[in-house]
Amino acid sequence: MYPADFLPVEKRDDRTRVTRELREQLQDAGRPDLVAALDNGEGIWEATTLLGVDRSLIDARDSYRRIGDPVAVFLDDSLGAATAPEDR
Repeated sequence: MYPADFLPVEKRDDRTRVTRELREQLQDAGRPDLVAALDNGEGIWEATTLLGVDRSLIDARDSYRRIGDPVAVFLDDSLGAATAPEDR
């Protein structure tokens, strides 16, 4: 089973472009380890300090990766929690 792609269809072409350009820049920078991390969906924060790697591509790739991430919000009404609605 493949994970769901939560990215809107109209953004998928741009995600492909960003990934392709970033892969090329990482290869040119001599970082096959970061190319593998990119392909595996892992973090590539080390690339932010590499000459010849466009930071805006890294930021765009990270934004695309976060779409569909599960997020939870917990409300605490236990004793000691904020009691007035405006304090919550």
